[in-house]
Parts: sequence; C-alpha cells; structure tokens
Amino acid sequence: MAHLKQANLITEKQHGFLKEKSTCSAIINLVQHVIDQIDKEQIVSLLDYSKAFDCLDHNIISKKITSLGIRDTANNWFVSYLTVRSQIVELQTTICGVTTSHQSNPLPVTRRVPQGSVWIQFSLSYL
Repeated sequence: MAHLKQANLITEKQHGFLKEKSTCSAIINLVQHVIDQIDKEQIVSLLDYSKAFDCLDHNIISKKITSLGIRDTANNWFVSYLTVRSQIVELQTTICGVTTSHQSNPLPVTRRVPQGSVWIQFSLSYL
C-alpha cells in the first residue's frame, strides 16, 4: 500500500481496503454518478464485472502488477498465489442407495482468480 500511495497509483475510485472507504461508499458513489448522469440527460452504462476475472490469464496479471511497480518478492507472492492450482470435476451418483464418486483428472488453472479472494478487490481498480 505504501508503494501504491507513494507512486500515486490508487485512484479515487478505489474503495476496497482503504481507510474511511468501503463497499458502502462505492455504492454511494455509483448511485450518485447515475443520478448525476440522469439529471444531465446523459446515457448511463453499467458493466457487470462479476465474471471479469474468470477470463484473465495469470501471465497478463503478472505483467500488469509488474507495470504498477510490484516486482521481485511481492510480484512472486502474487504469482505464487495464482499459479500451481488445479481443478477437478467430481460427479456423485446414487443407485439403489449406493453412492459412487467419479473424478476427472486434475487440470491446471491458468486463468481466473480464486473466488472470494482479496485479489479481486485490489484488481478491479487497476486492471
């Protein structure tokens, strides 16, 4: 955070994880913006970012945080958080009261950010 503040990389639109800002202040700003646009008879466009981070390649994320000045150990920490993850699909069937599980082979995850992670809050303002 010190680096981001010193390099003036935190925009006024960043609300997550900042003192005196929250999801409530973000919503208030959004609602105020929509009202202002309507008052000016301007078109209001809203984007749904809920799935945006399902598309990002881990290499792109690493390059972006490097461009923000996050390098070496800090960059490696972010990359290690995203990489060396795999996913499987598990299917359970119950026939005559007997439940059987079937699992796919693990496949590497090279895109997306783990759900519910702090990274999502950080990234929305910067990527």
